[in-house]
Amino acid sequence: MIYNTNNITTTLYSMDTNREPKKELDKDDFLNLLVAQLKYQDPMNPLDNNEFIAQTTQFSSLEQLINISEKFDKLIDDQENNNLNLFSAVGFIDKTITFYGNKFSAGENGAELKFELSGEPKDTVIKIYDEKGALINEVSFNAVNGENFFSWDLTDKNGVKLQPGYYSYQVIAKDSDGNEIPVRLYSSGKVIGILKDGNDTLFDLGFTHVKPEEIVSVYN
Repeated sequence: MIYNTNNITTTLYSMDTNREPKKELDKDDFLNLLVAQLKYQDPMNPLDNNEFIAQTTQFSSLEQLINISEKFDKLIDDQENNNLNLFSAVGFIDKTITFYGNKFSAGENGAELKFELSGEPKDTVIKIYDEKGALINEVSFNAVNGENFFSWDLTDKNGVKLQPGYYSYQVIAKDSDGNEIPVRLYSSGKVIGILKDGNDTLFDLGFTHVKPEEIVSVYN
C-alpha cells in the first residue's frame, strides 16, 4: 500500500515546478515512486515484505520489457536504414566502377591493370593468376613511383592465348635496397546486382563483390 501520495508527488516534481507533466512513466519514475513509498511509509504500519517483493519484481519485469522494446526499436531502425542503403545502391546497376582490388575480368583483348607504388622501384614483377588461383604468367615491368598501367594481352608465360574470363593479379616492387614498396591495386567492372551480407551492402560484378568503401569512381 502507498501512503502520503501527495507528499510523494511533491517530492518527485518539486525540483522543477514548471516542467511539463509526463504522459508516460518510465522505469526511472517507477523506481522513484518505489523509493518514495519506502521513505514515507507509516513506521507503525510498514510495507509488507510480500508486497515489497511483488513491487520489486514488477520493477524488474518493467525494466526488462523496456530494454527489450528499446532493442527491438533499434533493430527496426537498423533494418530500415539497411533497406534504404540497398535501394539507394540499386542505382549503381549497369554502371562501371573502379575499386581497390586485385580481381578483374579480361576480354578477348586482355585487360589494362592499374596500380600505385609508394616509392621508387628498381625491380617490379606482375603476376597473373587464373580463377582458381594458379600462376599463369609473370612479367617484369618498368614501373615508376605513383600510378602505373599494365596492358595484359591475355597470354600465359608460354605466349599461349587464353580464354576471356576472370583473373587476378599481384604486383611485387622492390627498391634499390631490396625492400618491398607498398602497392595499391585497382580494378574495374560493371555492376550487375546488389547483395546483402549481414549489415553490409555489396556490389556484385560477377567476378567479385565490392564494398561501398572500396569504390574509387563510378561512370557510365
